[in-house]
Amino acid sequence: MDKNTTTTHNTISSTSPHSLTSRGGTSTTVSSTLDCNLIASQFGGKAIPSGDICDVVVVRQSPQITDANGMVLNKFTLMSSVLEFTPATTNIANSTSTTPSGQQVFVMGDFALLESEVNSVLQVIVPSGWTVTGIHNHMIQETPKLSFMHWQVHGDLNTIISTAKQSLSKTTILNGGAATTTTPTTTSSIINGVKPSGSTTSSNTATSTPSQSSITTIHVSIVSNAPTMDGKAFQPNPINIKAGQTVEWTNNDSIAHTVTSGSSPNDPNSGKEFDSGPIAPHQTLRHTFNTAGQFSYHCNIHPAMTGQVDVTK
Repeated sequence: MDKNTTTTHNTISSTSPHSLTSRGGTSTTVSSTLDCNLIASQFGGKAIPSGDICDVVVVRQSPQITDANGMVLNKFTLMSSVLEFTPATTNIANSTSTTPSGQQVFVMGDFALLESEVNSVLQVIVPSGWTVTGIHNHMIQETPKLSFMHWQVHGDLNTIISTAKQSLSKTTILNGGAATTTTPTTTSSIINGVKPSGSTTSSNTATSTPSQSSITTIHVSIVSNAPTMDGKAFQPNPINIKAGQTVEWTNNDSIAHTVTSGSSPNDPNSGKEFDSGPIAPHQTLRHTFNTAGQFSYHCNIHPAMTGQVDVTK
């Protein structure tokens, strides 16, 4: 690893038991020790079994990722997608299993994604109940840039494999096809989803005057190094707006954050008013405030990041 490379990750382990659908569609019985080669075959990946842990490394086929010296980095494990499986107890809370007799597993890993692929993958795994634990860079001088999306999930093995394959199908990792991009979807008050990478944002992020009723959209920046900024992570903060105005949060940090209503993740009303889910760098959430009141919000990933919107009639 050269001096320009940095890594950050979480490590979690778990335990215990039953059925895996192979590529041909047949059901294969698996003991409490997972059939790592069979799992890896589902992704065209490399199986690296170690005791009851099965690591699967999926090497990016396209495009070539190069460092500042022109070295191709695709085959390095550090620059590849990794899925780590272990048998899990069947009584884990919030299991995603839809087939109680199926093999229960705990899986954690990361997808090595082009910036244009991040949003498409988020829209597959977040609704499927996967927990995103971080989105960040491993290196700083590779071309094109990769964002590493770290996640964890537990439940039925077949269901998790299906979701992982669907996620990979949204990328150029395996098939070399064009990355899928997404556009915002408008509801009555929230744009659920985020701007595709490369979208422009207004230049008046920090200089807008929220109290003026003539302004329809108020821009808030999630600043660089936001986890260290606490109440200053969102700028400006607090903001004062009129009912009917929209707030647009743009992530100008290098890692993912959420914009979630409520004072903290422990707030019983957390996420009831709005919840962006993980917002990748350069992407955006918009929410229209239609009623007067004081609205606290926070980042679910970094709870010390807090903000407030004061809405008047």
